[in-house]
Amino acid sequence: RLKKLSAEAQEARDQAAALLEDHRAMLASATGEASAIIAEARQAAERERAMGIEKTRAEQDEMLARARREIEAEKIRAVADVRREAVDIAIAAASKVVGQRLDAASDRQLVEDYIASIGKAS
Repeated sequence: RLKKLSAEAQEARDQAAALLEDHRAMLASATGEASAIIAEARQAAERERAMGIEKTRAEQDEMLARARREIEAEKIRAVADVRREAVDIAIAAASKVVGQRLDAASDRQLVEDYIASIGKAS
């Protein structure tokens, strides 16, 4: 009877050791899976951050390009306005000198051509 109890105790110890080994293996597997999940999450977060930075850069580049286009358009409008003003002033001055009003299209064109040639020379 003592041998039987001893054998049963040994069998219980063996089963407990096997269960402990199974649990250790499951814990190691779960730890490995958790580490893989964490690494994947970190990589996904890094990709998202990089995409966010790239998107922000693209938006900034577009805003800068738009601002440059608007500045160029304003510059062109300002130059055209200055030329029109110069033509009007030149016509008014010429009218006073000549003593008559210059309003014919050819006279205006002559003055505009002259002002354009001045702009190209400078």
